[in-house]
Amino acid sequence: MRWWKSKSGQIQKYTEQSDKKQESPAPFTGDFTFDLELVRQEIGHNSDVHFREFNIGRMSIRAALIFVDGLSDIDLIDQHIIKSLMSDFPQEYKKRKIFIKDSTLKEFVKNHILSISKVKEVHNTKDLALEVLTGSTALLIDGSVGVLILGITKGKTRNIEEPVSEALVRGPRIGFTEVLSDNTALLRRHGQNENLSLTKFQVGERAKKELIIAYIKDIADPGLVKEVK
Repeated sequence: MRWWKSKSGQIQKYTEQSDKKQESPAPFTGDFTFDLELVRQEIGHNSDVHFREFNIGRMSIRAALIFVDGLSDIDLIDQHIIKSLMSDFPQEYKKRKIFIKDSTLKEFVKNHILSISKVKEVHNTKDLALEVLTGSTALLIDGSVGVLILGITKGKTRNIEEPVSEALVRGPRIGFTEVLSDNTALLRRHGQNENLSLTKFQVGERAKKELIIAYIKDIADPGLVKEVK
């Protein structure tokens, strides 16, 4: 297939298709660096999307977690995923040489390492973006064609109440809080669209404040977005 002659060419081709609004989901290849770059091109422009790279089991097997700040539970990521995956695997599993095949490693991680209940698998960037931008966490493992999706959505940090000065007769009775990450998470939850883009920047000279520009990528005028930035 001519799509796979050049990895750099493949990324460029998918980008060109996106510009023409004829994008096809980019499938994962098992090449960690290449697949991670595909994900960065798909959702990496969002300031609330985070990438955490590390090695699995002290065995120089590269992996990465992709999650959204405010939607994914950071405590669960730290304690039940990163800590478990970075710990050394039991010797009995190493003696069996189960890591010869990368697909076996993925199944081993899924069935023996991850202590969470909701785990599924996706095979292209489109499906990954839909899952991550709605609160799930993606686990990308070097050599694995499929990416594991971990259901560790963050719970509420405080009750979101109806704005006092902007009461509505119809529609959701919720308002923004004083915490920026909670507000971006609120936008993600109620505007579930993979084209919702959030760009963070700072204003002010002495007391710097963080602001977020939120827009729908395929609807907003790029010139207007650039002018606002």
